[in-house]
Amino acid sequence: MGNYKADVIALACVSTWTAAQSYAQSHADNIKVQSLMNAIGQITNTININRTKITDLESSITKLENYISAKESRQRQLTNLISDIHERFFKKYARYIQEGTWQDSNYIDDDKYYLDAVDVAYTSSRPQL
Repeated sequence: MGNYKADVIALACVSTWTAAQSYAQSHADNIKVQSLMNAIGQITNTININRTKITDLESSITKLENYISAKESRQRQLTNLISDIHERFFKKYARYIQEGTWQDSNYIDDDKYYLDAVDVAYTSSRPQL
């Protein structure tokens, strides 16, 4: 846009931009000057529109960053809550929970081994108390 202003100043044979604007208003018949003034006006409008878009985008970015920050904070809270619940559950029920594998090398038939394992799992799933 600086080059357009310099061109208008040169065409109007003046030394300042204000004088060039006055010249352009008083000489509507000078097509070259009017063309450059229109181009300057369009560039100025585009710049203003883009500044508005930049402001809107910066606002949106700030809102999204705040939203993400809030969600991350909530996620940390929930993760801590889940960890606390797991820890309390384990402390309360650890002595009742037993894990392991059942193996017996005396079995030759896979089906019998499977059926006996199901029987042991069923028996183990019923409390004796």
